[in-house]
Amino acid sequence: MVRPSKVPASLGTVGPAPRTFRVTSDEGLIHGIRQGTRAFARALGFSDRAVEELVIVVSELASNIRKYGIQGTLELAQIEDLRLGLGILIVAQDETPAFDLSIALLDGHDATGKLDPATVLRRRGIGAGLGAVARFSDQLSVEPWPGGKRLRVIRYVARPKPSPAGGW
Repeated sequence: MVRPSKVPASLGTVGPAPRTFRVTSDEGLIHGIRQGTRAFARALGFSDRAVEELVIVVSELASNIRKYGIQGTLELAQIEDLRLGLGILIVAQDETPAFDLSIALLDGHDATGKLDPATVLRRRGIGAGLGAVARFSDQLSVEPWPGGKRLRVIRYVARPKPSPAGGW
């Protein structure tokens, strides 16, 4: 069971307050989102390496909103799983439709399928972004919502061991 967290009293801290960033076509906003994510993740106790992996995650999600959704929001919240412990929930929301995540996760693909190598430079990406988000996350899902879609990403401070079968 994953839920927004009230940190157990034994940890002695309540943790950072949830943060919401509005993502628009302004390139300068992504820098602020990165800085906000660094501070948020450090306050939860993520290692320096994990913090920078989370910065890559939010950079990819925010740049996808800018490229395809034009505007949206990116939210950070502390979560607690009774089995897996403390973590961060990242929710990227915009007004574009949901898509087949299993296709978009494959490197060299987008939500519609395999990329044509002749179009890679023109589209400003190589089709590896959501795959990177998945590799730096413990859970990733996409869901429709009225007016668009939400991507939900969870990363735990103590990463769970991968299942023998692989996948999510």
